[in-house]
Amino acid sequence: MDMPVSRIKGIGPKRVQALSKMGISTCGDLVRYAPADYRDTRIQTNIARLSYGQTAVFTAKVVGAPRLSRMPGRRISVTRVRLADETGQIDAIYFNQPYIKNTLKADTVWRFCGKVGKYNALCVINPEFDAPAREDSATMTPVYRLPSGISQKMMRGFVAEALDQMEHPAETLDSIVLHDYSLMPLDQAIYRLHFPRDEREMQEAVRRFSFEELLNFQIAMAMRRQQRVNAKTGQGIHTNWQAVDELIASLPYELTRAQMLTASEVLDDMANSVPMNRLIQGDVGSGKTIIAAIAMFSAALAKRQAIFMAPTEILAQQQYQTLCKLYEPFGIKVALLTGSTPKAERRNLVRGIAAGEWQVIVGTHAVFGRDVIYHRLSLVVTDEQHRFGVAQRTMAAAKGEMPHTLVMSATPIPRSLALVLYADLDISIINELPRGRKPVKTRIVPAYKRSDMYGFVRDHVRDGEKCYVVCPLVEESDVIHARSAQETFEELSQRMPKGTVALLHGKMNAKKKEETINAFAHGDIRVLVSTTVVEVGMDVPEATIMVVENAERFGLAQLHQLRGRVGRNDKEGWCFLVSEDEGRPAIERLNVLTQSNDGFEIASRDLALRGPGQMLGTSQHGTMDDGIMHLVQDIELVKQTHDAAQSLMLREDVQAHNIISHALSIFEKKSSHVVLN
Repeated sequence: MDMPVSRIKGIGPKRVQALSKMGISTCGDLVRYAPADYRDTRIQTNIARLSYGQTAVFTAKVVGAPRLSRMPGRRISVTRVRLADETGQIDAIYFNQPYIKNTLKADTVWRFCGKVGKYNALCVINPEFDAPAREDSATMTPVYRLPSGISQKMMRGFVAEALDQMEHPAETLDSIVLHDYSLMPLDQAIYRLHFPRDEREMQEAVRRFSFEELLNFQIAMAMRRQQRVNAKTGQGIHTNWQAVDELIASLPYELTRAQMLTASEVLDDMANSVPMNRLIQGDVGSGKTIIAAIAMFSAALAKRQAIFMAPTEILAQQQYQTLCKLYEPFGIKVALLTGSTPKAERRNLVRGIAAGEWQVIVGTHAVFGRDVIYHRLSLVVTDEQHRFGVAQRTMAAAKGEMPHTLVMSATPIPRSLALVLYADLDISIINELPRGRKPVKTRIVPAYKRSDMYGFVRDHVRDGEKCYVVCPLVEESDVIHARSAQETFEELSQRMPKGTVALLHGKMNAKKKEETINAFAHGDIRVLVSTTVVEVGMDVPEATIMVVENAERFGLAQLHQLRGRVGRNDKEGWCFLVSEDEGRPAIERLNVLTQSNDGFEIASRDLALRGPGQMLGTSQHGTMDDGIMHLVQDIELVKQTHDAAQSLMLREDVQAHNIISHALSIFEKKSSHVVLN
């Protein structure tokens, strides 16, 4: 299991590096890397029935010799292969694969698998192909998430060779757990995870690895909670209620009952010598951030320091400005520390933080860089909890002497499920929206009505309102048929009032991003064309319209987050979901958003539409949360692993001790993968 992947034929230095970025360095890592999906090659589709967006398997003959050309002005070769079966014809398009013409020769027959897209006309983009399988050899074929340079066929070959060379793996669960929960033994599960003979074997193998990952997570969380409850740190922060009341009174709005209750729970926790570890769950726009501001205010008044850790520099900048304005009358100093902070400025900030000159420090993960030393750090706040994960929270908390921890999430998870998944956290739920907030009106717009929709946007922009336009791509793609932010920006620059449109995306440097955001916030720009960089944390109350291009390419939770960027004042908010897929499944899914503004209800509907069996992607690299978030659909599995973890904690035998130790070692290993600036 510990043999390096470089020992496998075909894996040279470049592929070793590519696999390393996926968290694969040994053969053990390789065989535990779960497929993202499976393809049943027994189910084939006739060419005449192929439809846009479909991933299909079909058998066809090559009609004529492949044609090789180059894109004008670009270093991209295009190999076009005409395919035919008894029902019709379609082109297979291969980008930068000129060698294909030497294999796909005229009159040869192959089994193809690929996604149907558009390149001038309907075609199959970069499809895999192999010799037509005999009926008795058809199998479930694994499909992996892979970087460029490693094909699906290569990956399957690497896995097969690793399995051949590998010694018999030691079982990581004991006979009691395997029996009680009807789990496939590890040696069988590893093989059948990649090469199942049928759907039942695939499901059993996936369930075995899903169960083990969730079990390890549940054990690690239970142990963390036990350690926290047993800890006495003397970090109790007693609240200056008079000053807190003054801060609340200075707000331009009235807190909801749910916000007041949550604030009380947080401040009560902070007064305790047992370190707080609380999760605030609330829908987009429910007002979670002000609770964090009150908590940090209380810590600062007690001469302690607090960190506010944001998932993006955009959000960090906005929260910094908001907190500076909020705290200014009370003399509390706020610092901003991100990966883009200039070196000289960073040195001064780090020196001042160590000396206690700054009470509240806002930033990205740069706030727990190795050179940052805190003076009486007592509170760590992380926004959008699922983006940081348990390991990053652990690294941040290590900067103080077991400081209080407050995490916030707009990810809608039912309370019963959250209590299990976040077993190391106490949970508060803000289930009310601020008073006067109107539900955002959501409409599905077919592509042919795009022009009318942008006419509506133009009229509202002329009246002084602001609009986000979100696209799935930064630039045009030869492989993915979807609207890019660049082409949309160019088009809207011609349609909207002159000088009112700007472009924002993750490839821009920090200074340009900040200038663009400030121009949008202050009204110089009224239409912001962007990628999903605006999904979390952009807070421009004057924005009333959200347009999402190719909405069918986004998840419901992500679309709900995007919708939450508008309707934040007393004006009516609009969300337009532009879809080029008019098929029933896509429209049915998007209709969920037109029928509800409740994130928790949307999560439940999304679960019902996708089904509890879709829990693949069980072993992702990074923090423990990354893989766990793929498993939350299978509620029964979550309950089973919770029960199994509790039983193991009560057992005193060697086998139970070994399982617990193994779970904790995995958690520590994943924690060590966090990269610090």
